[in-house]
Amino acid sequence: MHMDISLKKNIRAAAALLLIAVIGVLVYANSFYGQFSFDSKDAILYNHEVRDFVNVAGIWKDYKTRFLPFWTFAWNHAFGGDTVFGFHVFNFTVHLITSFLVYGLVVLLLKTPRMRVEHKAVDTEAVAFWSALIFLCHPLQTQAVTYIVQRITVMAALFYILTVIFYLKFKITGEKPYYGWALFSALAAVMCKEISFTLPFALLLCELIFWGGGWQNFKAATRKLWPFFCAAALIPLFLIFSFSRDGRISGITMESNQISRGEYFLTQLNVLCTYLRMVFVPLGQNVDHDYRIVSFPGIHTLLAGALLSGILIWALKAVKKNRLLTFGIFWFFLTISVESSIIPIRDVMAEHRLYLPMAGFAVALPVFLSRIARNTKIYSILLVGIIGCWGILTFQRNQVWQNDITLWEDAVSKSPEKSRPYDNLGEAYLRAGRYDEARENLERALALDPGNDETYVNLGVILLNEGDSPAALTRFDEALAINPDSAIAYNNLGLAYLYDANVEGARQSFLKAVELGPLLAEPRLNLAGIYQNENNFDGAIKMYRQSMEISGGANGEAMALISLYFAAGQRQEALNLAENALASVKHQDQLVNIGSIFAQNGFTKVALAFYSRAMQLNSKDVEAHLELGKLYGNLGDLNKAVSVWRDGLRYAPGDERFNQLILQAQQMKGAP
Repeated sequence: MHMDISLKKNIRAAAALLLIAVIGVLVYANSFYGQFSFDSKDAILYNHEVRDFVNVAGIWKDYKTRFLPFWTFAWNHAFGGDTVFGFHVFNFTVHLITSFLVYGLVVLLLKTPRMRVEHKAVDTEAVAFWSALIFLCHPLQTQAVTYIVQRITVMAALFYILTVIFYLKFKITGEKPYYGWALFSALAAVMCKEISFTLPFALLLCELIFWGGGWQNFKAATRKLWPFFCAAALIPLFLIFSFSRDGRISGITMESNQISRGEYFLTQLNVLCTYLRMVFVPLGQNVDHDYRIVSFPGIHTLLAGALLSGILIWALKAVKKNRLLTFGIFWFFLTISVESSIIPIRDVMAEHRLYLPMAGFAVALPVFLSRIARNTKIYSILLVGIIGCWGILTFQRNQVWQNDITLWEDAVSKSPEKSRPYDNLGEAYLRAGRYDEARENLERALALDPGNDETYVNLGVILLNEGDSPAALTRFDEALAINPDSAIAYNNLGLAYLYDANVEGARQSFLKAVELGPLLAEPRLNLAGIYQNENNFDGAIKMYRQSMEISGGANGEAMALISLYFAAGQRQEALNLAENALASVKHQDQLVNIGSIFAQNGFTKVALAFYSRAMQLNSKDVEAHLELGKLYGNLGDLNKAVSVWRDGLRYAPGDERFNQLILQAQQMKGAP
C-alpha cells in the first residue's frame, strides 16, 4: 500500500512537471529569435573573452563573480556562433529548470518537521505546482530570461535555490552527502552573481522558520552554516582583488559614485513599493525605468518605509499560523537586499532584479489566496485565471524584446523624459538606415542630456552617411570637447577625414583611437586599410592581427590576413593561419572567400576544406556550390563539378550561373 501511494505521488509529480514544461514552452515560444539587445552586445557579441570556451583563465580573470554564466556564453559561441537561438534556448532551459526547483523547494518545505505537524492536510503537490507556474509565467521574469546577458541572474537563482533544496534534504534526511552538494552548489552560485551573498542567510531563514527552537538551536544552526558564510565571503574577496570603482575598498560596494548610499536607500524604499505593485499587477514594464532619486525623506518615502515595515511585522506575526507565507515574504526582501539597500547602482530600478525574489512571491501567493478563497474550486479558478493572464502578458512582453527598435520604442513611450531610451532608439534606427527617425530621437536625447558625447558621435555618423562630412566633423569635434578620451569619436573623425581624402588626418585619428581604445577593433581595421593601400604590408598585417585578437575574427580579419599574406608573398604564413581560420570562422561567405583565395593560389586541398566547411554550416549556400564545382572542374573532375552545380540549382533554380557552368562542362565532356 505504501508503494502504491509513493508511486501515485511520483506519477502526479512527473505529470505536473511535464505540464509546467509544456506551458513554459508555449509562453516563451516567441522569445527564441530576439536579437542581442542593450548590454548583451558589449558583454557577449563584441566580447572577445567569450569567443573561446577554452579561455577559462581569461574569463576567470575578468569575471570571477560571474564566471559560470560568461563561460556558458563561450560555449554558446563554440556551438552556434552569434546565432541568437542557442543563447535563448539555454536561458529558457535554465528558467524552466529553476521553475522545477521552485516546485521541489515547496515540496521539501512542506516536509519540514513543523510543517508536517501544523499543516497535515495541505496538498503538497498542488501547492508546489501553483508556485512553480507562478514563477515560470510571471511577466516580470521576462527581463531576466529574454534579455540574454541576464543569464547571469537566472543561473545565480538556479544554484541559489538548488543549494537551499540540498540543505533541506540534508536537514530532513540527515544524509551528509546532501550537505556536500549544498556547499558545492553554493560555490557555483557565488560564481554566478553577487546576489548570492545572501545565500547563508536564506539557509538560516529556513532553520529559524521551519525548525526554530530557541537560542541553542540558533547557535547550532550557525555552526552548521559557517562554511556557507565562508563561501559567501568569497564574493567581496573576489571583488577586492578584481576592481574598485573609486580606488578604495569601499568601491566594491558602489557600482555608481553618482548616488550616495543615503540617497540610494531612500530611493529604494520607493522602488520596493513599485516592485511590489508590479509583482501583483505587472503593467508598465520597461527596460529603462525613469525613477527619481530621493535626497530627502518626504511624505511619500516615509509612507513607503512604513508600508514595507508593516509587511515585515505582519509576516513575522503570521509565522505560527502560516510559515510558508512568512518564509515567502522574508525570502523576497532578503534576496533583493543586495541590490535594493545601501549599495548604489546606476540604474536604481531594473526588473531582472526580481527574478530570485519572485521565488518567495511564488511560494507565498498560493498560501495567501487559500486564506481568501476557502473553497477549493474557487481557489483553483482564481489561480488559473491569474496565471493565464500573466502568461499572456509574458508572451506579449517577449514580443517587445524582438529587436532594438521594438524594445526602445517601448521604452521611449514609457520614459519620455529620460535621454537614454532616445539615444538607444536613435542608434537602432541608425543601424537600420532610417536616418530621419534616428536624427529625431538623437536630437531629443541631446535636448534632455547635452553632455553625452555618444549622442554627438551618432549624429555625426548620420551626417557622414548622408555625405555631409564638414557637418559630421563638427559633431565629432563636439563629442571630443565633452570627452577628449573618446576612442569611438576619434575613429569616426578618421572616417570623416577619409571621406574628404585627408589620409594623414585619418591616420592620426585612427592612431589616437587605437591608443585610447585597447579593446576596439574598428580603428585597427581602418588603419590596416590605409597601410594596405600604401603597400605597407607589415603595418597592415600588424593591425589585422591586433583586430583579430580583440574581435576573435568576427570582422573577417582572417580572410583579409590570408589575402594580404599572399599579396606579400608570405605563402607559409597564409597556410599557418588556414587551420585556425577553418575552426574559428563561422560565416559561410567568409569561408567561401577564403577558399577562393587558396584556390587562386594553387592550394586546392585547403580550398576544398573551406568550401566543405561552408556547406557544413549551410548545405544550401549557393556561392559554396558554385565555387566548389569550379574547383572540381579545375581539377578535371567534371562529373563531380556538374553534380555539385545541379545540387546548387535545386536551392537556386533561377540562378543562370549554374546552367551556364553545367552547359560548359557538358561541352567539354563532348556531351550533346
